[in-house]
Amino acid sequence: MRIEISGSQTLVIENLLLDFNGTLAQNGKISDKVRQIIIELSENLKLCVATADTRGNASTECSGLPLELLELPGGMPEDEAKLKLLEKLGKDRTAVVGNGRNDALTLADATLGICVLGEEGAHKRAVAAAQVLVHSIEDALGLFVDTNRLVATLRY
Repeated sequence: MRIEISGSQTLVIENLLLDFNGTLAQNGKISDKVRQIIIELSENLKLCVATADTRGNASTECSGLPLELLELPGGMPEDEAKLKLLEKLGKDRTAVVGNGRNDALTLADATLGICVLGEEGAHKRAVAAAQVLVHSIEDALGLFVDTNRLVATLRY
């Protein structure tokens, strides 16, 4: 996906790294609408979900969706584990969507960071680290369905 930002840069996004709890899933569940958007986006992007699986149901919820579920390794802080996943995907070609304190590093280092201020709220570090703040995961994913919305937000 190539997005020309007037007066700024060209974003080349191959991967979309999503936080699970509070971002992709609300109360541990992925809505039908979000499922449909994920299927649509998978035609143009590699979708990955990073999770510590707080509720223990990420695998079940993501089953059958065209995405890669990446469980965070133990032995290190979650924010550092997510950053390692971002580096492996390529931070210069990966957009990140998250809402928690453990997402702040990846939101700041990704080629594009989008913070979701949804029902669960968003940590102030995540909000400060992101380039874009949205109300819902549907809004965040919608930016990649209609990239003109991103252009309008990011242009000078």
